[in-house]
Amino acid sequence: MDSYMKVMNVLEPKFNCSGACNPALFYFTRTIATQPQGGCMKTVTNELAGTYVFPGYACIISSIVMAAIFGFQYLLWCDDAPPSDNQVDDKSKEAE
Repeated sequence: MDSYMKVMNVLEPKFNCSGACNPALFYFTRTIATQPQGGCMKTVTNELAGTYVFPGYACIISSIVMAAIFGFQYLLWCDDAPPSDNQVDDKSKEAE
C-alpha cells in the first residue's frame, strides 16, 4: 500500500487523476474538497505511448531478422548433398 501511495503522490498532481482504471471517490494525497475527474490509466498510457514506439519497432524488426536468420541456418542443416566419391571410398575401407 505504501508503494501505491508513492505512485499516487506523483500521478495525482501531474495528471489530475486518482485511482488506476476507474476514478476514486476522492484524492489520496490531495484535499478531498474536489472529486477526481478520471482514472490515471488512460492519461499515463497516453503519456507513455509516444515514448515506447521506437523500442517497440526495434523489437519487432529484430525478431523478424532473427527468424530469417534461423530459417536460413535451418536450410543449411537440411542440405542433403550426395556424398562425394572420396567419402564413399573411405567408408568402404573402414568396413574392411
